[in-house]
Amino acid sequence: MKSLHPQQEWDRSYVRIEFAEAKGDKAAWMRSQLAGGRGGRCFEVGCFPGGLLALCGELGYELNGIDLAPRVDTDMVEWLRSLGYRVGRIANEDFFAATPAPEYDLVYSNGFLEHFPEWGTVLRRHAAWVKPGGLLIVSVPNFAGLLQKALHRLLDERNLAMHHLPSMDPRLWAKELGGQFEILDLGWFDRFDFWVGAQKRDLLRRIALRGVKAVSPALRRLLPAGRAAWAPWCGLVARKGRGNVGEIW
Repeated sequence: MKSLHPQQEWDRSYVRIEFAEAKGDKAAWMRSQLAGGRGGRCFEVGCFPGGLLALCGELGYELNGIDLAPRVDTDMVEWLRSLGYRVGRIANEDFFAATPAPEYDLVYSNGFLEHFPEWGTVLRRHAAWVKPGGLLIVSVPNFAGLLQKALHRLLDERNLAMHHLPSMDPRLWAKELGGQFEILDLGWFDRFDFWVGAQKRDLLRRIALRGVKAVSPALRRLLPAGRAAWAPWCGLVARKGRGNVGEIW
């Protein structure tokens, strides 16, 4: 399946990346969703560079995942094992060429779904890897909110073009999953934040971007958290029914 974000763009951005456990808003949200869990086997879609896998390893999960990025099944695996985590199968493969098997207690992705116009198919393929009774967690950046969209269109149009805005609504994901999953949580999370991709900008846009960065701390304090217009992330948490084994993919 064709992504709006070319794989070579990912590969270039990962050349000098250093492995580290995920921190910040999305990691805190993920940790809160897994609080009190019993571990098991997790599977991350688009797992490089492994920050969220490390978080799951800390929580007692066996780590599994899939990604096309170089180093995913070599350097990243060595790093995860060096931390003492249990590592299962980390595949340097195309997610869409792999055959789903409903055998994981936790399946998740972060910043993956929104790169595909056929996001419903992508979501159902996620769901097909979840075993009955297991959890599905999906999160994406929220570029579709009123304020977020305006800022990205003004200052970050190249990056914006690599994201499918209609996919950034977890209420639609819940409908796509149908009756096979119980929705435990969905919505927009955390306080205002704004980041951009790499692109050439004229002087006026560079000045405007510096201005947005300057006022961002104040906006984080003043704007209520979790509002669709400006929250930086949105996500869904769902549990697969005991009688369902992934036929919807």
